[in-house]
Amino acid sequence: MTVRVGVNGFGRIGRNFLRAARSAGADVEIVAVNDLVSPEANAHLLRYDSTHGRFGGEVVAEDGGIRVDGHLVRAFAENQPVTAIVDAIRNLLAGQPVGTDIWAALGWCVGLLAVAYSFAMLAYRRRLA
Repeated sequence: MTVRVGVNGFGRIGRNFLRAARSAGADVEIVAVNDLVSPEANAHLLRYDSTHGRFGGEVVAEDGGIRVDGHLVRAFAENQPVTAIVDAIRNLLAGQPVGTDIWAALGWCVGLLAVAYSFAMLAYRRRLA
């Protein structure tokens, strides 16, 4: 089953995570990135990396995201993503209306767990090898 992941921060580590998941053939689909840089700049930085060289696939900036090998990765520019999550959870625990913020909170939590799980499995596999 494919794990769908949202990456908070598409700097060097976020871009390398996407490259590593793609090159390892991991059953991981990056569906969203949250970064304050424009999708055009992120697409350029992914396509032309000064350390790892050119990306081995197609990278195109689009309105609202980046298309990587035909798959749209939605781009967000949320300055304080944790604040919305904490507020949604606080309202939920207090029995107050949450609205759609709970889905954003759940999405970020699941994304963080998936990334942590992926890295733990990679470390475990390397240890066995």
